Amino acid sequence: MGYAALERRALRGLVLCRDAAQLATVSISPNCEVTMAGESLYTRKTNDCSGAIMNFGQAIGSCFSNYIGFEGRAPRSEYWYWVLFTFIVAIVTAVLDRVLFPGNELSPINTLFNLAILLPSLAVLIRRLHDIDRTGWWWLLIFVPVVGWIVLIIWAIQRGDETNNRFGADPLVARAA
Repeated sequence: MGYAALERRALRGLVLCRDAAQLATVSISPNCEVTMAGESLYTRKTNDCSGAIMNFGQAIGSCFSNYIGFEGRAPRSEYWYWVLFTFIVAIVTAVLDRVLFPGNELSPINTLFNLAILLPSLAVLIRRLHDIDRTGWWWLLIFVPVVGWIVLIIWAIQRGDETNNRFGADPLVARAA
């Protein structure tokens, strides 16, 4: 496996190999040197490991551990994995409501789930805005139909600041250290 064929895509010992299309367990040093079985595969010249992402489990765990944590920053991977998680569970709870309560249009399981994730969803959105150096109050754009939603989606897609900003350090570099 060549140096150019390797692209670092996750934290804590996982690297995605483009040519092999598989995950390989590796060790990652503080200076971002990636090694597998003692052989150096890839080294970044700086301490900036910001090319890394959280995996699905780490992102969901982070959102639940920061249940009402509105301070700090959330990387794109954390935000979008949370969106995926809530979307999938919302579909599952809606199906369960139809199966368990066929005549009831209130869908109690889905409603309880949506109430349970309201605060962590708002918190991760605000932390995501902090990652692109925007104040959390921009979340209020959600109440501006269509245009506000488009702006928030565009901002959520943007790459976060790779350096420290007024809301803290790059969360992925902090997790890698």
